[in-house]
Amino acid sequence: MLLRLAERMRRLRADERGFTLIELLVVVVIIGVLVGIALPRFLGQADKAKEKAALSDLRAMKSVLEVYIADEGNGVAPANTYAQAVLENGGIKNKKDPWAGSYYYLKGTSDDQYEIYCQHGTTYYYVSDASEPTSGTAPPYGTTGAQKLWP
Repeated sequence: MLLRLAERMRRLRADERGFTLIELLVVVVIIGVLVGIALPRFLGQADKAKEKAALSDLRAMKSVLEVYIADEGNGVAPANTYAQAVLENGGIKNKKDPWAGSYYYLKGTSDDQYEIYCQHGTTYYYVSDASEPTSGTAPPYGTTGAQKLWP
């Protein structure tokens, strides 16, 4: 009886077939195509999320500066060297941009002018006294003389 059972098991194994190399290659190619489609879309969403985070940070910094200018600054934006202290007093501390870089502050030529910006690649993300947070090729008052916030 045990001999017959062993014989049956050998016959069953001989009849079994695995996947062929072609079948396995087709599956690998299909998986590769799906990854090739999904990965760029996923990475694009991560970049969009970082852009939105930068614009949100800039909006919060603008709010703090606007309150300072109206309440304590008598209509005057803080000097480059004092902007970080104003932001920290407003609750924004040790803030890096979403790409782990720095934000920069620049006081404009008139009393109430200022801008805050960060840069990723060739794109600047900025807010100024005259604009809402946006992106572009350069901030409105330039970058010369800007103070690095939280170096």
